[in-house]
Amino acid sequence: RCLPPIDYELPPGDLKQLDCYNFGSLLGRGAFGSVYKLHPEVAQPSTQQHQVVKVVSKASVKDLAEFSAMRRQIEVMMLLSSDRWAH
Repeated sequence: RCLPPIDYELPPGDLKQLDCYNFGSLLGRGAFGSVYKLHPEVAQPSTQQHQVVKVVSKASVKDLAEFSAMRRQIEVMMLLSSDRWAH
């Protein structure tokens, strides 16, 4: 995998690229952020799984309850992206 660890120092603004991926179309928007399809900079075999990224605004976290909810969502996403749940 080519995705970097969480970078807590990212400045605010719209991301268009993340490490070796370019942002594609917006797939959805929710309470905590937006989900985009990712496209690798270098073409990959067609058998490779599609990748997505959820972009979360740090400004949306205003209190401990929102922070706890976001933290839980991150834990769930990490669990679902593990090899155990690959499909």
